[in-house]
Amino acid sequence: ESLVDAVHISKAHGLLCAVRVAGDALCPSGPVPPADLGPAVMIDVDTRPCAITRDAIVRCWGPPQPGEPPPPPVNDVVELELGYGQGCLLDVSGTAHCWSGAVGSVGFAVPEGLRATTLSLNSRNGCGIRRAGGTICWGEDPSESALPEPGPWPGQVTITPARLLETRPAPPTGTIDGR
Repeated sequence: ESLVDAVHISKAHGLLCAVRVAGDALCPSGPVPPADLGPAVMIDVDTRPCAITRDAIVRCWGPPQPGEPPPPPVNDVVELELGYGQGCLLDVSGTAHCWSGAVGSVGFAVPEGLRATTLSLNSRNGCGIRRAGGTICWGEDPSESALPEPGPWPGQVTITPARLLETRPAPPTGTIDGR
């Protein structure tokens, strides 16, 4: 099936999934989303797909990895990040909820009281942008968790919110190449 009207897309481990404008989830190269999934707003994949539904809950489908727990039962989810047999989600308050346990995943604890606007995971660490400003990384490998010293660095570009609004790309016209 075509992904021309996709509004969110994710790919990992040969699995490609997307959410279309109407909210239906589609995984052309993987497990079929459950019939009762309902409209989705975001999708992410690792070893299996998970989506945030319009009801702001996380639903996963497909076979879990050995020992992989389900995502925590959290309401009002606004972001989902999967990777390396673990995952994190943010609720509307910015609270991070992370889980792991699949065989081979490292797993790590989220800093107490973290309130974030976005998160990113790799195999040993997580990083987030704090709601109060600044970034934070945590995890098992201190060298990967270390943040660089304040810039400027060669080639660094600072984007202020006003500048970001000026440089947003035009909305898609309905085709992949923009014609």
